[in-house]
Amino acid sequence: MSPNTESRSAGAWLDLEQTCEAALRLSREVALHIDGGARAGDYLPLLGRQLALAEEVRSQIARLGGLGPHRDGERRQRVIGHLVELLDLEQSNQTMLSRRGARISAGPRLEAAAFGA
Repeated sequence: MSPNTESRSAGAWLDLEQTCEAALRLSREVALHIDGGARAGDYLPLLGRQLALAEEVRSQIARLGGLGPHRDGERRQRVIGHLVELLDLEQSNQTMLSRRGARISAGPRLEAAAFGA
């Protein structure tokens, strides 16, 4: 891998890690709202932001595919851990919403198997 490609790859992984961390913070905030009995109007804007972050994660993963393997296995493992945690939080939030009788349209979903989980 050329130094330029390696640098782009490292930057792309860092971007993905940061986006995952932002998505995790937001997912936790959504969970607190739902669990706290917030009205739909209070958490619907958060769900919209959550969807935008999920689309950004998906886009960043697609960009990584064209850059080849990444040498920083530690960062890769952290990102995989973040993605698995995001999937768990998404499922938990959907379960809480279902218990409250809220119906949301599920957007495209990431599958844990795609990340080696």
